[in-house]
Amino acid sequence: MFELKGLTSIDKKRDFFAKLDSLIYDSKTDSFIFSFDYKNFGGKAAEEMKKTKWAVYSKGKRIVYDKKTRGSVTVDPTKQLKELFTNEKIAWEEGNELLDVVLEIGADNESLKTQAVLKFYDTLYRSFSATMQMRNSNNQTGEDYIISPVCTEDGIFYDSREELLKADRGIKAILPIDADANGAYHIALKGLYLLNQFDKTEDGLLKKIDMRISNVNWFSFRQH
Repeated sequence: MFELKGLTSIDKKRDFFAKLDSLIYDSKTDSFIFSFDYKNFGGKAAEEMKKTKWAVYSKGKRIVYDKKTRGSVTVDPTKQLKELFTNEKIAWEEGNELLDVVLEIGADNESLKTQAVLKFYDTLYRSFSATMQMRNSNNQTGEDYIISPVCTEDGIFYDSREELLKADRGIKAILPIDADANGAYHIALKGLYLLNQFDKTEDGLLKKIDMRISNVNWFSFRQH
């Protein structure tokens, strides 16, 4: 729901991260946690999402497109961030709040124009963008999996590959085992949403039901 494609300059990237609520390292999951509220960023997410406050973890690897090789490469957002902060002598290991320290970089207009600061925010942006990417595909290797950056209350991160490994190659899996299954799963959920609307409507008014599902209603249904 973030409009990341508009972050085309270092100024915009730094302003984007300034809207986060928190950035810390979590040793239990060996990942960095970005906490934010969509309301601080405006746009359709702030207007349409039922739940606006989220915490996303850099845990796990992602498959991204590399402009240099013009192909897919596997990246590790957590490893990228560790190297980035270490190079800037930012003590990320202690689990302290990192956001204020990060925003000190490029705080004045002059340093904001330097190549080093430009590279810093570009790497930070790419690591965050990869963290938010859930579907990961590589046509050459046949890889195609979904990984969630959101941790459940009992400490679980959804990974379609782990669902596939369950007994009988996913037959007993509770959640989708691949990207196509995930799409089918949500199509079925939209069907369930419409059935619920039918149940709530008197017989004489069934023909007047709006079959369109707005983002507002969809997120309200799924983020209960």
